Amino acid sequence: MSLNPEAFRLYHQRLTAMTAALDNLPKPVFHGRACALGTLTSMLRGVNKLAEAWETRAMTAVDRDDVARNGLTLRFLREDEWVVRDL
Repeated sequence: MSLNPEAFRLYHQRLTAMTAALDNLPKPVFHGRACALGTLTSMLRGVNKLAEAWETRAMTAVDRDDVARNGLTLRFLREDEWVVRDL
């Protein structure tokens, strides 16, 4: 998987925007939405750490695997009936 600074920056921006949009939906937060918000927040923390690390070192295979796994998680959230129902 190719992971360059510009693509990673765009991914980081979009993940931040998705997390903020989900957090700004009307309260209370129930089941599927809570699951999605917690998952996206956790993913964003990991991406923030990668962004900081990339300032001092090159991306490693483990870093690329983490980002690829995030893509699989996003697909799962998009297709999960429980999440989709509560959004």
